[in-house]
Amino acid sequence: MSERQPGAEGFLGIAGQTSNANVDLVAEFRGKNAHAAANPWDGINALDAVVAAYNNTSMLRQQMMTDDRIHSCILKAPSITNAIPEYTKIKYSVRSPSLARLEALEARVRACINAAGMTTGCEVSITADSPYAELRLNSPLCVAFAAEMEIRGVKVLATSQTMMQGSTDMGNVSHAMPGLHAMVGIPGPSSAFPHSQNFTIVPGTRDAHLRILEAAKSLAMTAWLALMDDGFYAEVRRDFAKQSMRW
Repeated sequence: MSERQPGAEGFLGIAGQTSNANVDLVAEFRGKNAHAAANPWDGINALDAVVAAYNNTSMLRQQMMTDDRIHSCILKAPSITNAIPEYTKIKYSVRSPSLARLEALEARVRACINAAGMTTGCEVSITADSPYAELRLNSPLCVAFAAEMEIRGVKVLATSQTMMQGSTDMGNVSHAMPGLHAMVGIPGPSSAFPHSQNFTIVPGTRDAHLRILEAAKSLAMTAWLALMDDGFYAEVRRDFAKQSMRW
């Protein structure tokens, strides 16, 4: 993250901020080629199917919870106009604040995809990656990391109640054991937001490199504290158990 988008005023990062659960779906539509002018009635149009799936999920957004997300991109589409296309491919990223809600939203997205195949007569196949779980915060680890960063002159918010809109496989780790997924701002212009073109030059600067070294040292010292201080480690375990009971 750019330090111009801190977690709160005056802070240059957030030690603990939960994230969305996520699953990626890839749908393939298989139809039948035919000449687009001479005998289009003999074809089964896979392009119509992928367009219908895109439109179906776009309409689904009207009835989604405000913090749910669906993103998509067409991976395979026809490159000629004079033939009914027999194959198309689309990818979806589906996000929701919890695995339980993600499962329900995924089912609705799958229904949109299958409906597109049904209406066009195309065969549909859907493959899914393993989902990312939402990130569970461990308060003692977050507080310890923030304290270590402050020793190095960087003010970091220990935890935030707002959700990071992205997703991470660290969420899965945080369900299995205590974990820390801190975010630290690096110096850059306010327009340098992650996944934007002008962000690409920011991480390569010397100031960004030095900031990340400070974060790496703080992570190492937080881990060292958990290894060497039995009382602190007991707090970490208690907080993890409490988080697990909530779910």
